[in-house]
Amino acid sequence: MTSQSMSSTSTQEQSAWFDDACRLIEPGRIIELVVGMVDIPSPTGEEAELARWLTTTLDDAGIDARYQEIDDRQANAIGRLRGDGSGEDLLLYAPIDTLTVGDPDEDVPWIGPELRADMRARAEVHGDHVLGLGASNPKGHAAAVVAAAEAIAKAGIPLRGDLLVGLGAGGMPTNGRLVRDLTRRNTGQGVGCSFMLEQGVWADHALIAKPGWAVAWEEVGLCWFEVRVRGTYTYVGSRHRMPYRNSIAAAATVITELERWFPEYAARHTDGLVAPQGIVASVEGGWPRMAAVAPAMTRFTIDLRTSPDPPPRRCDVNSPRRSLRSPLPTPTSNWTGT
Repeated sequence: MTSQSMSSTSTQEQSAWFDDACRLIEPGRIIELVVGMVDIPSPTGEEAELARWLTTTLDDAGIDARYQEIDDRQANAIGRLRGDGSGEDLLLYAPIDTLTVGDPDEDVPWIGPELRADMRARAEVHGDHVLGLGASNPKGHAAAVVAAAEAIAKAGIPLRGDLLVGLGAGGMPTNGRLVRDLTRRNTGQGVGCSFMLEQGVWADHALIAKPGWAVAWEEVGLCWFEVRVRGTYTYVGSRHRMPYRNSIAAAATVITELERWFPEYAARHTDGLVAPQGIVASVEGGWPRMAAVAPAMTRFTIDLRTSPDPPPRRCDVNSPRRSLRSPLPTPTSNWTGT
């Protein structure tokens, strides 16, 4: 048999295995997985219960599964289908935590006046669609990963390398929540994936389930900044008698100019599969209990995404193409990278 005919036979076998696995994927099972995941609240930092459920789910499918504890309230679920050792390993990965909590005490009013159905950790099934917190992102992605692994296991496909399933805690772009006796600040920003890799669960290749209907091989980077705008501490009754510079008003000017600049930045760095964006995320200044007083400082946070190529440059932040009425603080004085 020639190498060409061997290759053709191998391709035909692989196509047959693929078809066998696809026939085993049932929409009802995917709905069942999504509902099960949505009904278990898993805000960042509190994914342990869901990780236990997923570990049991993988184990029931004949996949070697284990619960990987990060702390008593945060954990990953890991699965492995063994190959014969003659090929490279592939990791199917998805986060399992939700960016918001599903609790009005934490989410309202910032998420809106009340929680909608898609903001609550309670699944609603409407035909082929599941509504609930995280039903699409990320729990729908995790369900797809689990369903794929279940189908491959059930089809009995002979694997050369191992197929790993990684369902990770702390995948959301957030720092730790300091409520309900939570104390760790490093519970988000991919901490579950990082912990998994540090503990020796890794593969030669990985597919990460994300929103969208295409395969992408590029991803933006993430930079967080805290901007501090200074003014003078002033009492309303003294405004006309003392030097006056309201840091809140000055911060509003900077924020407005940044909001004008973000689309320019995105357009300039759009390339390949990425269009990095920026946003002003939160503002803090003054004492809510003292409306008669203006603060000496107002601070706000920025999330600025970066293109994988070329690397970000400082000149992009202080672009000469912008015309600010008052210049932004320089990175060495009032900009603090997080």
